[in-house]
Amino acid sequence: MTDAVRVAYVVLFGLAAVGCLGGAWRARHAVDRDTRVGLIAVFVLSGVWSLTTVVRLALPGVSLSLALRIAGLVVGLASVAAWLYFASAYAGFDSHRRTGVRSVATVAFGGIALGKLTAPMHHLYFTAAVASEPFPHLVFQPDVAYWLVAGVTYTLVGVGLFWLFEAVSDSQVDTTLFGAVLVLTAAPALLDIVLYLAALPPVVLEVSYAPLGMAIFALGTLAATDSEFRPVPQLWRQTVLRELAEAVLVVGSDGVVKHASPAAVELFPELAGAVGESFEENCPLLSDRSRAEASVFEHRHDGETRYYRTVERPLSAGDSVVGRAYVYTDVTESERTKQRLDRNRTELQRFRHAVESAGHAIFLTAPDGTIEYVNPAFEAITGYDREEAVGRQPTILNSGVMSDVFFEQLWRTIRDGRSWEDELVNRRKDGTLYHAHQTIAPVTDGTGEIDAFVAIQTDISDRKDREQQLRVLGRVLRHNIRNDMNVIRGRAELFSEGTVTDVADVCRQGGKIVEHCDKLLETTRKEQVITDVLLDSPSPEPVELCSLLGAVAADVHADHPEGNVSLDCPSTVQALAVDRLAIALEELLTNAIIHNEAASPAVSVTVTERPDVVDVAIRDGGPHIPDREQDVLAHGTTIGDLFHGTGLGLWVVYWIVKQSMGSVTVSTHEPAGNTVTITLKRPEQ
Repeated sequence: MTDAVRVAYVVLFGLAAVGCLGGAWRARHAVDRDTRVGLIAVFVLSGVWSLTTVVRLALPGVSLSLALRIAGLVVGLASVAAWLYFASAYAGFDSHRRTGVRSVATVAFGGIALGKLTAPMHHLYFTAAVASEPFPHLVFQPDVAYWLVAGVTYTLVGVGLFWLFEAVSDSQVDTTLFGAVLVLTAAPALLDIVLYLAALPPVVLEVSYAPLGMAIFALGTLAATDSEFRPVPQLWRQTVLRELAEAVLVVGSDGVVKHASPAAVELFPELAGAVGESFEENCPLLSDRSRAEASVFEHRHDGETRYYRTVERPLSAGDSVVGRAYVYTDVTESERTKQRLDRNRTELQRFRHAVESAGHAIFLTAPDGTIEYVNPAFEAITGYDREEAVGRQPTILNSGVMSDVFFEQLWRTIRDGRSWEDELVNRRKDGTLYHAHQTIAPVTDGTGEIDAFVAIQTDISDRKDREQQLRVLGRVLRHNIRNDMNVIRGRAELFSEGTVTDVADVCRQGGKIVEHCDKLLETTRKEQVITDVLLDSPSPEPVELCSLLGAVAADVHADHPEGNVSLDCPSTVQALAVDRLAIALEELLTNAIIHNEAASPAVSVTVTERPDVVDVAIRDGGPHIPDREQDVLAHGTTIGDLFHGTGLGLWVVYWIVKQSMGSVTVSTHEPAGNTVTITLKRPEQ
């Protein structure tokens, strides 16, 4: 009898090992990669687990049995992890891919495995004894640690089973037989629990029966229920969710939302939490749009109106349609193009009206210069009505102020197919002169040949007058302020020298007057620079930055010897800038020194080359530049908003850099310090 029991157990677990390893072989063709990897791992580990039991029973021996029992416990623990990996992948979750989950699982496995391997030393996991019935073999009495680990592992196994049952129930495929296989898979594991909680006959050995469940799962899923096992994950996860990278919604044949991709939830927030609920009841608007005859609908997303096309795809399992997938594709650009084309006819009709209503003089000429069309603004500005201008040359507007070379360059430019833009002085029909800003562009046909020229002319006489007024204003301000401040300074110096002794506080107050006079004189100087910046529009030219910075730093040090300016600049760096760039650099370096309360203020200048631009970073250790003045540097402002010398100076910096086609950025550092970076374009090589 004893030998028969031993042989029966050896054969039973031997068959389980064969079934599991055979299942691993067949699992090579199972569904997708993650499911395949998890399934093979489950079967291989379960097969090895069964083999430890086979060898332990076939070759009894205390030391060997103990070692094989511990090895089986470790392998069994690993099979639980493999089971969860497989269940997550098969059910369509991503838990098995998450780095955090993997890290926690690895640490937990290592700790538990170490506890099992050292069990013979601490006896907290189990104690071993030799039993004589039904044949001599080693039995194990579980301890506290065993039950704690068992509780966790059986819970995790249950989680995996729950995922599988959920995937089966969602699939809408007839999976009755597959569900039965899952139940039988869990049954042997329950026997492990009953074995320790109930007094069973000696013929029922104390071994781990879980590998038998895996053998049942291997044979059942890959043989008896293969036709049910394969479609479950393919239906919702692989075929739809992994092949479609856009906003995807899956609705079952019962109208229940089965899945909403992250992109779909982001696009339609009402889908958040809609899985498992009725599509029509929970998302009525989207439901109507998805099933409407018009495949394109308008949707407001991220504060913008966009357009989406619905593509509906039936989902089949065998001959049955078990649901539908809705793919929402952004077709905003194509829809807007279509709308633009639809608007072209209206826009063309409105174009003539717009040109007729424009405040700028617009006229069209033939390639030889003959005027073919003028708008009402042309008539109003020049004094020539349409009948007088059409058929004549633009020379009717010549004032005689512009040279022949000027017009020769104009015609050479536009006949070369390029636009021309400049200011000129024209003469009206009544003989009066006016300043105009004019742009002339060639109009080409489909072959690229010029068949007309269009000219747009703006009367800028008022602007020219304002520029002249600004120049006068600058001269007056400089004259008056300088005279007044020189008088104030002279009187203040008398006070500061103590010439007047009636008041003991005169010297101190006089010194303050001198200080403020100097500030006002500096404002006058900056006002002159501002006037020049406003009136002139110089073109940027290549500038040797290192030599320019060196010269500016030397000048600043001469004026402020207490400051220390360090320069880090490659040997030869060129940038595009106007000739006033030195003024901007001097202003920034001076401010960095005089606004720093340190005894020896340190300022660093770093020049960095990038592919198309050059950065000049000026860093100091002084207090943070106020937000108002940062805004002046970065965005500019009007003179009326600037009320002190520093603001005027920073405004000058902004406009000089802007004229240089560059930009200014400001960053602050903690606890103190600022970096002002001027970014300039590099000359074309």
